[in-house]
Amino acid sequence: MRAEGLGMYLFAVLVVVIMAGIIATMVLFPNGFLGSASQKTITVRASGTSYGYPSEAAVYFIVNGTGRTSGIATSNLSLTLSKLNYTISKYVNSSMTKTMSYSLYKIRNSSAYSATEELEYTTSADNVSALLGAASSINNTYVTGAEAELSASQRSSMISQALSEAMANATSEAMVIANSSVSIMNVSSTSSYVYPVYGISAYGSVSGLSQPAFYTGTQSVTEQVTVTFKSG
Repeated sequence: MRAEGLGMYLFAVLVVVIMAGIIATMVLFPNGFLGSASQKTITVRASGTSYGYPSEAAVYFIVNGTGRTSGIATSNLSLTLSKLNYTISKYVNSSMTKTMSYSLYKIRNSSAYSATEELEYTTSADNVSALLGAASSINNTYVTGAEAELSASQRSSMISQALSEAMANATSEAMVIANSSVSIMNVSSTSSYVYPVYGISAYGSVSGLSQPAFYTGTQSVTEQVTVTFKSG
């Protein structure tokens, strides 16, 4: 009986000591061991935008060839396409020319065939009007659209500018909220592009077309960032 009583007494003393240690830790370190009471996190969402005039353009053509047989239709298409490529060669980047679609079919209610190819040509935005003027001498060639585009280097530069502005805006806002200096803990961002109205978008024959005006307008790149800061 004495041994059992002594054991219970020692257990009670151990519990008291442990509880006293826990209470002392809470008093001395109210915020735990990993942070101080003066530090807090702030999450801010901000954006930045940069603007520029596109330096490139994509021009879309449909070239057609017809004939009493599929072979003749294909041959006539090839002749017209060769003439188009030769005529506008000095205005386009031939390495970036792309065939968008190709079709060969028998014309309805006729014994003749039609071969059609749609192509995309990349050129300088400054050359669009001259390119269309040069192509105007070619029959069976149609323009389906022309649109301004940012070059790869323009896009990269504008993204960098917009991101820098977005980060500066986020930092300024966080400092106002914290009323102190802040340091970055985490950043996430997304990009969005705003394109202008196309200079030419109507379908029509190029033949007889002189040099229509082509306006690139401006394009903007917007970077949206979500940034978590640590203050104090």
